[in-house]
Amino acid sequence: MVFKLITDCGVLYSLWSGELKSYTGKIEQVGKRPTDGLFTNKIKRFGCSINPGEVSNAVVWLPIKDDEKAKNILIEYENNQILKLNEKIENHRHKIRLLQGDES
Repeated sequence: MVFKLITDCGVLYSLWSGELKSYTGKIEQVGKRPTDGLFTNKIKRFGCSINPGEVSNAVVWLPIKDDEKAKNILIEYENNQILKLNEKIENHRHKIRLLQGDES
């Protein structure tokens, strides 16, 4: 597998143990998809997007350190995850109503 360097100095953000953690390292593309990114530094490795500001695997990286921007991106991501879960819950409730003969 050929690794393509995206940047040799990005800041990756991850929520861990109730804290927003930031790590500085390099981002490489390790596959053909935009989600096939790999963040590495001397201590950590994370799967991530190759695109800055795009959440993948619940982490996001930025070209420069910007805690507030990272928080806002991750908040939006988590809100979208909640919306998706609520949609799934509602779909299952609808199926139950249909199975019970209540089609309203």
